[in-house]
Formats: sequence, structure tokens, C-alpha cells
Amino acid sequence: MTSTYALDAFDGDDECFVPEPGMTAEELAQYSREFIDRCASRVIGVGKEQYSGELHQKFEAQSLEDLIEYALEELEDNANYSAMIHIRLRRIQKALRNHL
Repeated sequence: MTSTYALDAFDGDDECFVPEPGMTAEELAQYSREFIDRCASRVIGVGKEQYSGELHQKFEAQSLEDLIEYALEELEDNANYSAMIHIRLRRIQKALRNHL
């Protein structure tokens, strides 16, 4: 069984396929495809504004030093997002334990 839910509270009128527990391999593959499609749409959308040059993507012309620094900063941002998500998940876990 699968479901789709609206992400109105998060990012507009987008709808996202979400497999129910007990998902099939096909449902997991569908979710993976849609996830990658959402990533690709960011490259074409906000990423195009930030990273496109006249004849190439800006990273293609960056010095290795600048590219490495940029990548390190992105990893730090990802780590911060991971910590934030970790906090929220721990809070949910605690609430569930207290509820049961």
C-alpha cells in the first residue's frame, strides 16, 4: 500500500510519494527516483542561479583550493543539518517512549 501526502506546510503545493511500512522494492525504487528528481530540480532552479556561469558551471572553473574549501563548508553545513535532525528525532523518540 502506498500513499501520497501534500507538503503544504513545508514547501508549497508539492506532493510527495511516501511508501507505507512494508514497502516493496518497486516502491522503494520509486521513492529513490522521485528523490533524485527533486534534487535535479534544485540544480535547474535555485542552483542554476547560484552555480551557472556563461559557458559552464562555476565549479568547473574554480581553483582546486576554492573547490575544496567550498566542499568542506558544504560538509560542515550538512553536519549541522544532521545534528538538527538528530535533535528532533531524539525528541520524537523520547515523546514516543513517554507515550507508551
